[in-house]
Amino acid sequence: MAGCGNIEHQFKAVTNGGQKITLEQINKWLTDAKLLNKKITPEDTKSCFEKFKSETIDLTTFVKFLNDLSEQKRLPVGELEGKLASSRLTNDGSVTKVGDKITDAMKSVVDDASRTNKKACKQAK
Repeated sequence: MAGCGNIEHQFKAVTNGGQKITLEQINKWLTDAKLLNKKITPEDTKSCFEKFKSETIDLTTFVKFLNDLSEQKRLPVGELEGKLASSRLTNDGSVTKVGDKITDAMKSVVDDASRTNKKACKQAK
């Protein structure tokens, strides 16, 4: 499956390192990836999820879920994977883009460097 490593990494992030994911978590993830809309609805995800007769599914089953959803909605599975791989849930359960996290981290590094430079300039005087 294309992008499996990215999906695996994001799956772990969405589940906070857990081994299984709920339908609610999947729907939040799909919403963040802008996949849950008029074309893919919560009813669609529910019907695919219920095939597994469980309240949670593991990564292998999630891949099957994505393939089923892809077939049902006639969307390329690679498109679903790509969009899911570019977004994730934060530890507090809110949805964020990976790019936003990188931007925030870079801003923090720049701010820290700026404070360090100002401190060094004051000490040099």
